Amino acid sequence: MAKKSKEITVKFCVGGEIVEKLSPELLQKMSQRLSEGMSEYYTAHPEEYKVLCKK
Repeated sequence: MAKKSKEITVKFCVGGEIVEKLSPELLQKMSQRLSEGMSEYYTAHPEEYKVLCKK
């Protein structure tokens, strides 16, 4: 018999406020921060970047 999955409810907060939808400005800011963080990580761990490129 298939197991019923439970619904998961989450709240997304930005700056301490719950938001339903992200504005284009927030999406751009989050994208920029993610890009910078990944660049910093892969610069410090070039061996991980090589593994990523092989996939």
